[in-house]
Amino acid sequence: MSPVRTSRTRAHPSKCPIRTLTTQRTNAQGNPVTSTANSQINYSLDQNGNLTSDGLRLFEYDGQNRLAKVLVSQSAEASKITYLHNALGQRVFKSEPQVAQTAPDEATLGLSFIDWLKKNFGWLFTQAQANATLGQSYVYSDDNLGSTPVLLGEYGNGGNKSAGRIEYIYLPTEDGQTMPIGLMKANRFYAIQADHLNTPRLIRDDAYKPVWQWAYSAFGDNKPTGLLKATPNPKAAITNQPVLLKATNPLEINLRYPGQYFDEESNLNYNYFRSYQPTQGRYTQSDPIGLAGGWNTYAYVGVNPLSFTDPTGLICEYSQSGRTFICTNAAGQTYASCTGYSGNGQGLNNPAAQNQPNVGPLPQGSYTVGGTTNRRGPTLVR
Repeated sequence: MSPVRTSRTRAHPSKCPIRTLTTQRTNAQGNPVTSTANSQINYSLDQNGNLTSDGLRLFEYDGQNRLAKVLVSQSAEASKITYLHNALGQRVFKSEPQVAQTAPDEATLGLSFIDWLKKNFGWLFTQAQANATLGQSYVYSDDNLGSTPVLLGEYGNGGNKSAGRIEYIYLPTEDGQTMPIGLMKANRFYAIQADHLNTPRLIRDDAYKPVWQWAYSAFGDNKPTGLLKATPNPKAAITNQPVLLKATNPLEINLRYPGQYFDEESNLNYNYFRSYQPTQGRYTQSDPIGLAGGWNTYAYVGVNPLSFTDPTGLICEYSQSGRTFICTNAAGQTYASCTGYSGNGQGLNNPAAQNQPNVGPLPQGSYTVGGTTNRRGPTLVR
């Protein structure tokens, strides 16, 4: 039996959340052996309800409550990764990991001493400025191919973590969404196979060999893998199984649910206006419109990610009485609104018929911008 690991987080009434790691193996006699280990996780939030620490990393946010910096420990030294956003709220740059304190701090050492350092050790400040320009840049579509902008390409300008140049190919669908069907990386073409929600699940190279696959899970907390290959000598792995399968390293592709991009340094998925935490199945920031989006302002697609998606991390409000549909961004600004009637025939703007398909109006309540498993349905789903 190949190793099977499951990770689960549970809350204790009087303590911090507990992460349980269960490992199952088969010994030389063919008997299953199970081991369990528990570790306490300390989470912390700021006054806006944003996640500032998951016990391993520190998160900092800008004035728009957007994730702006992640601090991690690498080789016993603190490192930081910085994110930049444009006026549309799109993340356009991610820096290489840098030493958290790359230059002397004027507030700590004093301005006169800093002037002396600049005169005699100017390379300290020059190197800090040079490191800040290395990283990955991202380009999005000018005209939405679907209901939201899509990532067209990412371009690395050097550094150990640079993914190089990757460009994506999409196919518009009947419901106004976009399906990823291919990508170019290192001058090679790769075909993408997506599921019913336009989530990439399998990637093949130009020789039609699988190089990346992402299996289904409840909230997407599993990691992509490469091709499963048999171990040449299973007996050397202390098992009585005739064949032992092991997953190879996958192609480095960070696309996840529609509108999401996985960041290894934060273990979060960038989701346009918010960040999604797959290990918890929730957002790390509260909903920008507050309780108008529901009692749980951190929930992701109504806790139903197998049926719905949320490419922007935003929620829109529809009112039957006012016949208005209003969408608000992370800054509290209205970025889309319309007024009109909804429904057909006797169901036209009739709340009593809101549950009758193709007759009644849209049900009143909160909506997320995304796709649905029903291809004939609307592009705005609850």
